[in-house]
Amino acid sequence: MGERVYSHWLNTVASNPDSIAVSDIGSGQESTFGSIQDAVSRKIKELQRKGNLRNRVVAIQLQNSSDWLAIFLACQAMNAIALPIDPDVPTESVKSIITQLRVSAIWTSNGFELLESGSIRELACLIKLTSGSTGKPRPLFFDDEQMLADGENVTRTMGIQTSDSNLATIPFGHSYGLGNLVMPCIMKGCAIHICTDPFPHTITATVKDCQTTVYPTVPAILKALIRSEVNPSDIETLRLWISAGSLLDAGVASQFEKTFGRRVHNFYGSSETGGIAYDKSGDDTLSGRSVGKPLAGVTVSVSKSNRLLVKSKAVFSRHNPRTSDKQGSFLLPDLAGILTDGLIRLDGRRARIVKLSGKRLSLAEVEKALLNIPGIDACFVDEYRDSNGRTRVGSVIVSSTDHENIQSSLKSTLASWKIPTRWIRLDQLPTNARGKVDRSGMQELIRSGKTNPERP
Repeated sequence: MGERVYSHWLNTVASNPDSIAVSDIGSGQESTFGSIQDAVSRKIKELQRKGNLRNRVVAIQLQNSSDWLAIFLACQAMNAIALPIDPDVPTESVKSIITQLRVSAIWTSNGFELLESGSIRELACLIKLTSGSTGKPRPLFFDDEQMLADGENVTRTMGIQTSDSNLATIPFGHSYGLGNLVMPCIMKGCAIHICTDPFPHTITATVKDCQTTVYPTVPAILKALIRSEVNPSDIETLRLWISAGSLLDAGVASQFEKTFGRRVHNFYGSSETGGIAYDKSGDDTLSGRSVGKPLAGVTVSVSKSNRLLVKSKAVFSRHNPRTSDKQGSFLLPDLAGILTDGLIRLDGRRARIVKLSGKRLSLAEVEKALLNIPGIDACFVDEYRDSNGRTRVGSVIVSSTDHENIQSSLKSTLASWKIPTRWIRLDQLPTNARGKVDRSGMQELIRSGKTNPERP
């Protein structure tokens, strides 16, 4: 067996027993590495009294906290398989996940519960659940070495040091949170400062109180900070701003730099692969040219269908053959190009095809045409049925330009039958807790057509 996540944690505790590991300004609680390890030991004993959980799935449905970290580490110590579940997932959906994955136990705010339906699974460290934005959540199995590889790739590429501390507004259990918050804490002793309410005033208060240095965040929060009246001097200790979940618009990145004197760095990854690319200088985030270069330890190529193929030791393990040096690979649905200097340019997702009066239409083609129009910052295109049951195309847009200019521009690049006939304007595209665009929510908007009348 290779390196263990828990062994790295024990080494970190031994080096920094009295240093703050997790602080929560909302609750006023601070936990040192040593006190969290004491909590881990107590939870191990509690779990052992319940029976042998080796190779069994233990679900964790908790908000960000030192307790979440202690339970996760107790699972690692006992060779149980941690399964983070979002706290806001409804009860019926949790029951479905428990049945699907034969979960043996679950830890919630109500405490620990042993489940009769559980069974032994293959050896793993963690199961990630995909966001389910395009369908039913899918389980991804990872072992210790893959989680450690992702943590190493992220911290090495971004220059994260033991002296750094992370501001946590993204959930610990999401792929982004695991790679950029949890693993740096376990592997390098980087403190985590929890901000449970991700609003400008609470973010500012947390940073001022804790002197936080690194913030892995999402575009929606950056936009909120720009609109706020936050004094740049109040958050000046944040030396590194990282944006992921969805691509940060170049205009937003430019406005953020003007407002706060800090560059934002686009970070690109997936649940299946962990971190993929990072814009180290911030130049390409400002220009919108690319999402940066592959992380240390990651290699990429483009398939014949223009999809991005990612190879690294951090790629998920189940049903994924490894090479002799333990590299795994995964073909993403994202369309991409590799520029001459090694930068990754994203070109949308694998084409979604609909039929309009017998003609095939790529929705990605329409989205690309919209994004080429000056004044359109973001868009989403999908099909809907009109009052006669015919398939039509609708679009959600974030735009400062008027409808007539949009129609005129589209007519110069698209055939008339490809142009959307239903338009919905929003201040920004809605996102879920992971910072990803809420595709299902926008599909419902387009299909209901309630926020904007259908245009001829």
